[in-house]
Amino acid sequence: MNQISPSEWATYKETLESFSESVALQNVTWHHKQAWVQRFGEWDTPPAPLDPEFETRTLQALIEYNSFRKWPTDTAKDTGLLDNQFCNLFLNRANIVKQGYATPDGNLDFDPGLDRFWVSGYEYKPMGDTPVAQADYDPLYYIVILERVNLKTGKSVR
Repeated sequence: MNQISPSEWATYKETLESFSESVALQNVTWHHKQAWVQRFGEWDTPPAPLDPEFETRTLQALIEYNSFRKWPTDTAKDTGLLDNQFCNLFLNRANIVKQGYATPDGNLDFDPGLDRFWVSGYEYKPMGDTPVAQADYDPLYYIVILERVNLKTGKSVR
C-alpha cells in the first residue's frame, strides 16, 4: 500500500528542487576529458587527437566534508588502512541534465580516471558516484565522492 500520494511526491520533489537553488551554490571547477578513441579504435566524428583535451566546466554543488563515509576509499598500507575520502559533491540531477552533463540514463557523464574537480583551490579525483534522495522512483540528487590529490612537493597542502 502506497502511504504517499503522487501529489505529495510532487510537492516533495518541488521542495527539494527549490532547496538546492538556495544552498547548493558553491562553485566547483570540473576539468572534463573531451576527446577519446573508442574501444575498437574507431575515431569520434570529427577525428579526435590521441592526447585527451579537457573542457573546463563550472558546477554548483552542496559540499559535504568528511561527515560520514559513503564509499570504501581505503588504501592498504604497511601500518594499516588509510581512509582517503575527503568530501562529496551533492549535485542537482535536473541541473546536470539541463546543462547537458548527463548520460542518457541521467547520471553525471564523467571519466573517473581522467576528470578532476577543484574545490576551494584544491584538486580532487572522483572515487565513486551514486544517485540519491529519491522522490518516489525518481532520484533527485547525484553524489560524486572525491579524494584529494596530494601534491608531491614535500610541503603541507593545508
